[in-house]
Amino acid sequence: MPRNSSPPVSIFENPPENFSPALEVACAFLEVEGAVLILKRTGSEQGFWGLPGGKLEESETPAEALRREFFEETKIQLPRQTDAIGRLYFQRPTVEYIFHMFRCTLDKRPTVILNAEHSDYGWFSDSEVQSLALMSGGHEVFAFYKRYLNQAS
Repeated sequence: MPRNSSPPVSIFENPPENFSPALEVACAFLEVEGAVLILKRTGSEQGFWGLPGGKLEESETPAEALRREFFEETKIQLPRQTDAIGRLYFQRPTVEYIFHMFRCTLDKRPTVILNAEHSDYGWFSDSEVQSLALMSGGHEVFAFYKRYLNQAS
């Protein structure tokens, strides 16, 4: 199976020249015992895996959008102490956006109730993530997360 056949994307750690984001997105690495919650998409990018999260609404902060989207997609209420770990800048053929990333660790796996945007979920270790068909840019997002964890330890 190809690693990823979803639409092409360019990702930067700093805004590229003439970067003009049309929107912002917030997602979270929800980690329990070294495994991260990842959701399988329906609709756009159907069949590909990605982190829970979504677009910021007008006047919403990234943290507010994250908590709202995470609950809408999984029925999990994230704690307030979710850590902002960084942002990436995405350029797709039709849109540019800022991708805010957060991290939250829990002691036990919460109950996950998916909405219609997703067909499945799983708790995946770093090595398991490498073999998943992630949404475009997903492997780069996980590489950023891995670098963050290595710097934090």
